[in-house]
Amino acid sequence: MEKSIGSDFLTLSKKGKNDWWRILLFILALTALPTVVSLTLDNIELPTLKDKENRLTLDIIVEGLAFSIVLIGVFFAVKLIHRRSFSTLNGTSSFKVKEFLEGLTVWGTLIIIGSILNQQTQWKYFMDNGLNSSLIFILPITALAIGIQSYTEEVVFRGYLLQILSLRIKNVVVLILICSSIFGILHGLDGLASIIGTTILVAISVTSSNRTI
Repeated sequence: MEKSIGSDFLTLSKKGKNDWWRILLFILALTALPTVVSLTLDNIELPTLKDKENRLTLDIIVEGLAFSIVLIGVFFAVKLIHRRSFSTLNGTSSFKVKEFLEGLTVWGTLIIIGSILNQQTQWKYFMDNGLNSSLIFILPITALAIGIQSYTEEVVFRGYLLQILSLRIKNVVVLILICSSIFGILHGLDGLASIIGTTILVAISVTSSNRTI
């Protein structure tokens, strides 16, 4: 039974050093890094763009850059603090384009549906002004930014957090619920319904993943 519940992936954390202070240091670094990146980007004087499409493109680029920096930070943190390979957070020895594209498609679709429901003003703007050539640049940049963001969150929540907690929590159902709940709370800016919905979605996603089940 244990073998069928992604034990190979979960036990990859044992390849490194998992002293309590290392875990604490990693969490502190992971908490501080996004804060520093956010404050740094906020203090950078970005060009003032009057055109709405260009402003949107710039915002997307900045967000993608922020998550890229966090991902690089995780890469070095897991190697320097836990003394193990970054690839152990993926559960594979190499980056798989197919899995990246699958994640991009699933999360991209969900984000588009969510934006249609919650950002009707922005969509109305594009519809009123026609689907002009600006989308040729905005859509690829958005897809790349979503891919980077999704992959970073995968590495942190369904990689590091899931593995580290599994060292203490042996019940996989409880383990998945805790990780999903943490993810939901951190993405629950829209209230309790958003937290519950995100938690359930991530729990289902983790449960159906070949990496953990």
